[in-house]
Amino acid sequence: MKQRCMLWLLCILLAGLQGCNRPSEALSLPKSIPLLEQVHAVRVFDRDGALVIEHTDDAHIAGLLRGMQEASPAYIEEPEPFGERYQLVILSGQADSLTYTINDLSATAANDISVKLYTTQPDQEETTVWELPLAWLQSLLEPELAEEEPTLRAVTDENAEAVIVMANRALQRASLTEAVRSGLQYSSAEEAAQPRYTIHWSDDRRVVIRLRELSPGQSARLVLDGVLSVEGDPLILTKPSGASSSCTEALHEGRRLQ
Repeated sequence: MKQRCMLWLLCILLAGLQGCNRPSEALSLPKSIPLLEQVHAVRVFDRDGALVIEHTDDAHIAGLLRGMQEASPAYIEEPEPFGERYQLVILSGQADSLTYTINDLSATAANDISVKLYTTQPDQEETTVWELPLAWLQSLLEPELAEEEPTLRAVTDENAEAVIVMANRALQRASLTEAVRSGLQYSSAEEAAQPRYTIHWSDDRRVVIRLRELSPGQSARLVLDGVLSVEGDPLILTKPSGASSSCTEALHEGRRLQ
């Protein structure tokens, strides 16, 4: 009887240890992103240390900080996805500053995240990670996009056989889903009879469309027409390099996407 009780106790302890190691445990996540008060400037530098943009307008800074306050906690993955890197420096009127690292994943094939933000407190060794939407990054790096007409931008990832679509407005998801369903064209009737793709939203302005592997010699062509913003405005697809202004083509031959 004593051996049986010891066995049950050992099983309970092992189960508890396994539960603590799960990355989904909310207790292991940071609660709020560290920020400063009385911020008078926000600066962004590229990986070479060159200044990309500086914000000094109080209203715009307040919007950026509000977006950071609303950031969702995240984890460092294995392996961690790699995108365009920036340094974000926040300066306060009290001569204090905080520095963050931005990992821009918006143009990559990352399914469920657009932007990661990393920070390490001076009194801590552990790096904390945050997830932010594409709209925040656009407000930081390209604030002029808010004044431009509603547009889509599509890029392709050859290795992932994916099309990444980004917008400068929040998208009406049903309209994009329908645009993909009606606009995905195959070179053979056999492929068209069983369309193979998945749609992954990281936020309301960014979506990854994964075209599953086609049969050898077959191709697929994606035409994104009829995509609307949440306000009901049509979005224009800007011309990707080497493609027409109305579509993005995906060719299987040689695992090449154009």
